[in-house]
Amino acid sequence: MDKRTAEALARLQETLDELRVKCPWDREQTTESLREHTLEEVCELAEAIDERSPEHIKEELGDLLLHVFFYSKIASEQSSFTLADVADGITAKLIHRHPHVFADVDAKTTDQVLRNWETLKMREGKKRRTKLQKFFRRVRFAWVLVRQ
Repeated sequence: MDKRTAEALARLQETLDELRVKCPWDREQTTESLREHTLEEVCELAEAIDERSPEHIKEELGDLLLHVFFYSKIASEQSSFTLADVADGITAKLIHRHPHVFADVDAKTTDQVLRNWETLKMREGKKRRTKLQKFFRRVRFAWVLVRQ
């Protein structure tokens, strides 16, 4: 990671730390109270992508990054996990799901990569994927109702 990025992420963490102490709204937030805001931000990012607007995409990615930091901050206050744990977890998952890069699995085409990916995901548990599909169908349905 370059120095500028590391410093920007540190500033974000310091800013959030201060907000959790000094701002009543930020202090009162829980993972449950942030959930709806997070879903809104994901939808706003999808809209920004549809607009093909780099500025809007950057703004919405910032909002989502804040949510990653926020959830991690709340969890660290509860001694559940930290932002470092989140980063370590996704790094381990990426390495596990890319054996064609980090191990000895052969995948020279996108189709081969996707087949390997699906095999790995199925081994990790089809039930989780089914639950996510149901969740996103429900959220999409609710979002359509709200937008009408």
